[in-house]
Amino acid sequence: AISRAYEYANQRKYPKIYIALDLHGVCFQSNYEQGGYTWINDQVVPALQSISKQSEVVIILFSSCHPEEQPTIMQFFEENGIKVFYFNENPECNNSKSGNFDTKFYYSIVIDDKAGFDPDEWGQVATFFSQQKISE
Repeated sequence: AISRAYEYANQRKYPKIYIALDLHGVCFQSNYEQGGYTWINDQVVPALQSISKQSEVVIILFSSCHPEEQPTIMQFFEENGIKVFYFNENPECNNSKSGNFDTKFYYSIVIDDKAGFDPDEWGQVATFFSQQKISE
């Protein structure tokens, strides 16, 4: 999925890779409560720090948590050196002839346990991202 996103970005000359990043079961342990964020494993933070430093990457947190909790979660990521741009939205991509983003925001990659992501693969994901680039 990562290589396809970069390939698509290079074909279409898009300057960014948008990642829809789920929280519970992917980044955080699922505790089914508000607050009390605990990273799911020790690979998450270094992987996301590395990925978020890439200039073409825009991380969008993707979760069903309550809106009042979202600023706290974004701050938690920031305090851990992970740059997050948005929460459940991508205002950078507007409606076009080929897509309506009124109710579903645009993303290049979704990282979600419900989509088959295994959090034990964070190290591999970071390595794979580091090997990609968008053509000039």
